Amino acid sequence: MEAISAASLAKLSQYRAQEFANTAWAFARFPLCDMPLLSSISAAALNLLSDFTCQNLTNLAWAYSVLLFLDRPCLDAISSQSMPKIAEAVGQNLANTVWSFATLEVLDKPLFHAIAAQALRKLPYWDAQALANTAWSFAAIAMRHAPLSQSIAEAAIARITALKGQELSNTAWAFATMQFKSWPLLDAIAEESRAKLSHFDAQGMSNPAWAFAQRCSANAPLFEAIASESLRLIPDANSQELANFAWSNWALLLRKPELLRPEVDAFPDSCRLPKGLRLVGVEWVHVADAASDECAGPRLPGVWPA
Repeated sequence: MEAISAASLAKLSQYRAQEFANTAWAFARFPLCDMPLLSSISAAALNLLSDFTCQNLTNLAWAYSVLLFLDRPCLDAISSQSMPKIAEAVGQNLANTVWSFATLEVLDKPLFHAIAAQALRKLPYWDAQALANTAWSFAAIAMRHAPLSQSIAEAAIARITALKGQELSNTAWAFATMQFKSWPLLDAIAEESRAKLSHFDAQGMSNPAWAFAQRCSANAPLFEAIASESLRLIPDANSQELANFAWSNWALLLRKPELLRPEVDAFPDSCRLPKGLRLVGVEWVHVADAASDECAGPRLPGVWPA
């Protein structure tokens, strides 16, 4: 890839719109964040973005988000050029665009509103991944849009069997985060998740547990299945995932010590983060809640009543 990067840098002045987008997309697929190349692509592409198709714009934004390359002038230009082309965009393009901006934590309200308006007209034709990614993106960037949420819920229910484990997890998390109540959707997610839990990773498992607890929906069959499957994931779970497991167990009063004790006991080791990273306060609160008994007596990790 170093040779490709060097050759690309030498020829950027000859690139056309699609070549810029394809080069960035290819490096993101590895993924390999070549900062000099990405910076050069941004600088050179700015004057050509009007020639980019909707797919080119989406691919460039997606590549930047995967590589966590934040270039606000280029993103602003991508947004500006995307607006008049939204009507011609397919669902995956729209979903990937909002996902890219949300991943980079860039809230472009005009762009999100325009995509939401277009999505409302096209959601019946979107696939399951586009629905889940759009729900996640609006929740992650804290952009509430009730009509869009309702339409996504209805479309997701109709396609529930097509949602993969990560998509079920992300959709549950998104609707809980946005505090948008759609009991039919939650019921459908719970039923479909039970059949697919063996394919969930720790994050995928902890998200619906947290989401259902947030909405005070104690779906007994789902939580029985989560309790059974999550034990195998606890050794690899990070602090947030352990906190989600423990707190959802406690919040719904499931009283499953065989699940709760490993979660709380594993938490101290998960707190040994690399320099520069830190736990957010809510993770400590969640585990503290879960480690307390019904009389508010503290249960410290490794110290459990007989």
